[in-house]
Amino acid sequence: MATTRPKVKANLQVQIQTVEDINYYVVKEPIGGKFVRLREPEYFLLTRLDGRHTPESAADQFIRTYSKKITVVDVEKFISQLDRLGFLEGGSAAKDQTGGSILFIKLKAFDPQRLLDWLYPRTKWLFSPLAVAIQLLLVIVGAAVFFAHLPEFPFSLRELFTAANIVTVVVGLFLLVTFHEFAHALACRHYGGTVREMGFLLLYFQPCFYCNLSDAYLFKRRRERIVVTLAGLFFQMVMWAFFTILWRLTNEGYFLNQLFYLTAAVCFATLLFNLNPAIKLDGYYLLADYLQIPNLRQKAFGYLWERIRLNLFGCKPALMQTPSRREAQIYFWYGLLATLYSILLIGFILYRGAQLLIGAWHGTGFLLFLLVGLAIFHRLIGRFSAALRSVWRERKKVWMTRKRIAFYTLAILIIVALGMILKVDQTTGGPARLIAGESYIVRRVGPALLEAEYFKGGRNEQRNSQLFQLASADPSVTRIILCANVGDLVDTGDTLLLIASTLSAGLLAEAVSELKKSEAERRLLLSNPKFEEIAKKKADVKQAEASYEAARREYNRSKKLHGKNLIPDDELEKKAAEFNIANSAWQSKKSELKLLKSAPKAEEIERIDAEIEKLIARRDYLQSQAEASTIVSPFSGTLVGTSGHNEIFHLARMESVMVEIKLPESDFDILSPTAPIQLRVAAYPSQPFVGEVLKLRLSPQLTAIAAVANPDGILLPEMSGYAKVNCGKISLASLSLRKITRFFRLEVWSWF
Repeated sequence: MATTRPKVKANLQVQIQTVEDINYYVVKEPIGGKFVRLREPEYFLLTRLDGRHTPESAADQFIRTYSKKITVVDVEKFISQLDRLGFLEGGSAAKDQTGGSILFIKLKAFDPQRLLDWLYPRTKWLFSPLAVAIQLLLVIVGAAVFFAHLPEFPFSLRELFTAANIVTVVVGLFLLVTFHEFAHALACRHYGGTVREMGFLLLYFQPCFYCNLSDAYLFKRRRERIVVTLAGLFFQMVMWAFFTILWRLTNEGYFLNQLFYLTAAVCFATLLFNLNPAIKLDGYYLLADYLQIPNLRQKAFGYLWERIRLNLFGCKPALMQTPSRREAQIYFWYGLLATLYSILLIGFILYRGAQLLIGAWHGTGFLLFLLVGLAIFHRLIGRFSAALRSVWRERKKVWMTRKRIAFYTLAILIIVALGMILKVDQTTGGPARLIAGESYIVRRVGPALLEAEYFKGGRNEQRNSQLFQLASADPSVTRIILCANVGDLVDTGDTLLLIASTLSAGLLAEAVSELKKSEAERRLLLSNPKFEEIAKKKADVKQAEASYEAARREYNRSKKLHGKNLIPDDELEKKAAEFNIANSAWQSKKSELKLLKSAPKAEEIERIDAEIEKLIARRDYLQSQAEASTIVSPFSGTLVGTSGHNEIFHLARMESVMVEIKLPESDFDILSPTAPIQLRVAAYPSQPFVGEVLKLRLSPQLTAIAAVANPDGILLPEMSGYAKVNCGKISLASLSLRKITRFFRLEVWSWF
């Protein structure tokens, strides 16, 4: 304080603002550009500082006028605050210390007054009602286009800052935020305000430009202050809409189209960031202007700390002026939300920093992390520790009496004893996937190959498979017929699938015909021919020849029709089979006639016998294939929906289901078979299901296999959810020590 009779400067500017019938006095020191907002009692005290009153006389006049208690110490604190702001004659404003924090680095760039004096006359038409209406229409159209194509825009920094886009994004971001701040400055100039400072700052390591709009506090109407704050955001919305429309109007794949796309994405991302009211950006100042509470963040944090001092620590009130009921509610809720946001943001920065440094350099990285953390947050830690020390100094005598020390000691002993005595459930858990307790799945594994897989879960799993070779991959030749629908109940032995093949049927008929021909030839070799038999055989040959000629002509006609795509493949193959059968029959009749005329030879009989054995084997094989084309149910169950496009059907027994639970490997030592589990699935989140662990599997990840009863049949294979495994009772103390010792014995040990 400069003198015992302090005097405020004569050039101070004062603007009265009324909020909910309460007068507030906004006082500005024009040279330093500092502002202060005072209520009527505080402003009265300011007016007493005229060079004639001492702090004692000012306090006496305050008490007589407002009938409120105030001490000389309180008045001296108030005078010291005014002196630091540069409001007193003979004093000097304290230097701005915001740049001392790594979380808030502020670099003044230039005084834009002359530039604004030149620029405003050329852009003031933008503030006309017609221009504003056109800009609003542009924003509406652009927003409609943007949200219609919302999935095409990136919503993460990793997608936006790719190697190909980084130069365009950085340059666009620099120009955008520069014009954004000039929009604020021009709006302030439009309403008669003065802007003398613009620059660059790093806020929580995030680059920002700033424009000092403190003159807006002197505007009489709140609407003007809000418009000044909104100007930058509105300009950004116009640019976002403008570039979005240009993006849709230009051809994809060209440079301009990509440029407009990236600019629109950057505009939208920075718009959302600027609207965040938890940090000092446009969203914060817009909220402060709407609530008409300057320095909202500082006052809210101060109010919260005061509540903690009073209600938690029992300290004496430190605020000279009690906030109104409205202000108290605003301070509480805003301070609470802003504190939570700051804690989450700082925690995220620390977590990512620890991941990066410790992951790269282990123990050295941990030490580096501590040093960097202290360098960044040393001011915050210093302020917090100073606040705690002030509370300690004030309450030390009360807290450190013998009775209090004995009480604290007893309380600690009771807490430790309870921690060792009280038992809690020790649980672990993870994502869960349901599979049937018994299943039979048929799937296509190749163009002409099917696989049937049988599975039965439990402590001793059973799993086997069978392959079915199709006669042809052509669906016109081979048809797969499903004999049951999803949801049907089937019994053991019921037909589930039929494989029908026209080619297999033709081959089987041909094999049977060849076998009959060979058997007839053998009989003829062993018989004595008669004249009547020879004549009959000749007639049979002529008849077989006529059938052959008819089949040949029909087959040739079918080939021509098929070449013109007039008949399907299966019709041609049917005619080919008939032709082959007729040919075989004709040749067979001729052979029979020839054998009938000639005497049999031993080698001919052996040849015929070998041919018959070969044909019998071929017939049996084709018959077995025909029988295998029918797939029957191996157990009673329900047909459920398939889980892949290659699956043909999925048969499952649903009385109980198996649950695969992915668990952290660190909990392997507390797991055991027969441990109870509780399951919740996404389809029924409010209904718990209980079961039991059957076994554990380590590869490729620790997995518990459990069985869960499903009497109602509502649980289906491939459902997902979350399961908790109860690993028994453990004391609170042991549970805490287990986590701590594991961290030091494994994590910390791995750093060095």
